[in-house]
This record gives sequence, structure tokens and C-alpha cells, in this order.
Amino acid sequence: MVGQRGHNRRHRPRVGAVVHTGRAGHVHRFPDLERRRGPLREFGRRGCSAPAGRFHNPIPHGRQLMAGKGVRIAGGSARGVPLVEPRGVRLRPTSGLVREAVFNILASAVGGARVLDLYAGTGALGIEALSRGASHATFLEGEAACVEAILQSLARAGFSAQATVLRGRLPAALDRIEGTFDLIFMDPPYDDQSKEEVLVRLSRLLAPGGRIVFEHGSRYNPPVRPEGLQLLDRRTYGDTAVAFYGHLEGE
Repeated sequence: MVGQRGHNRRHRPRVGAVVHTGRAGHVHRFPDLERRRGPLREFGRRGCSAPAGRFHNPIPHGRQLMAGKGVRIAGGSARGVPLVEPRGVRLRPTSGLVREAVFNILASAVGGARVLDLYAGTGALGIEALSRGASHATFLEGEAACVEAILQSLARAGFSAQATVLRGRLPAALDRIEGTFDLIFMDPPYDDQSKEEVLVRLSRLLAPGGRIVFEHGSRYNPPVRPEGLQLLDRRTYGDTAVAFYGHLEGE
């Protein structure tokens, strides 16, 4: 159950699970997003339909979720609320200073926006957007423990009804995402080799007038005109840099 420190094995998200938080603590049944091995399954209220013991446990015994001491919502209606972080998973969450700077740049573009948070990690960017007035946020994350943490953070901040959490690996998981988004946050590991492929494929998911916010290492030079997109601005904050993309003019 979302919000409890202990986790029943039946309710842990599996690889390929799509978890929608329509109501706090409530999980709806959705088709699989991606699965590395075996046939496609469906994840619902009582877990996967395969026989017990068939699937590898995605959260090793003893791994727990904890309230993050350093990761808090920086602004908006839920300002100061601590986010839940999974123990045993190495993350590089966007610092509060960078998040504050990014949202100051985006300013009024956040209010009422539909948001996609890729490589979501703790979900800090998407939840920050909800706190500042975004209408809905979709989170895509590959680690089961991070999916649990995002669900708990959404419940804690009071945004469960405005969020959808998906589990899948990029770039393949993009094929199952439908609709368009006004803001797309993309914060891959700095050494990720597929980040430019992911960036190019975001053009079809970006709504007219929308923005892609691509966080990367300051020594990396992002492409100026990936297919269908153009670099609008780039800011550097120490070892971190943020590139802002929009649709290529005339497309």
C-alpha cells in the first residue's frame, strides 16, 4: 500500500508495469509498458498474473524507502514537503538551486501544463511542476524502488490524483507514451549513451509552444538542432547545465 514503509510482495511494481494513481493509495489496471524477459503481463491491484515465484523480486529484501533529508519541493503549494528516496539506489536528483532556477525561467509556462518527467528518479521535477500549478504529470522511471518512492511522494504532497507513474526503460518505453505534453523534463545519467536518441524522439510528444528541459553535464555540448527541435537557451550551474528546446520554426 502506498505510504507504508513495509511492502507486500504482491503490490511491488514489476518491469513493464504501468501504475496510475487516480486516487491516493489506489492502483488501476493498465497494460504493460515494457518487459525484458518472458511474455507481456498485466499489473493490477493484486500484482502480476504469473504464478508465485516466477518473477524476480525487483526490491531486494531489506531495502526500504526513506524520507529524503535533502530533497524537498522548492516552491508552490507543497513547498518544503520532503520527497521519499529509495535506499540502495544511486541517484543524482536535481539540486534545489537548479530546480528553482529552471522554474523561474519557465515561469508562467508551468501553470495548467501537462508534464512528462523522464528518468524521473525521485520525481522531483514533475512533483515540483505540480506544486507550481501544472495540471497533470506523467513520470517514467526504470527502477521499481524509485517508482514506489514517487508514488509515496505524490501521496505525501497531495498530488496522487494528478499523476500517472510508468515503469519502463528508455528509449524503448517512448513508443507506448501517447498524447502531447507542454513541458518535458529529461534528466538522464550523464554517461547515458542513448540520451540524444531520446531527445530526437521527443519531438512528436511536445505540444505546440511546449518546452523540453534537458539537464546534462556542463562539459557536454547538446545538439543545436536535433530532428524537429531547436536549442532555445542553455544555462550552466557549476557542473550541471540545462538546455531548453522547442519545436523547429516552421514545423
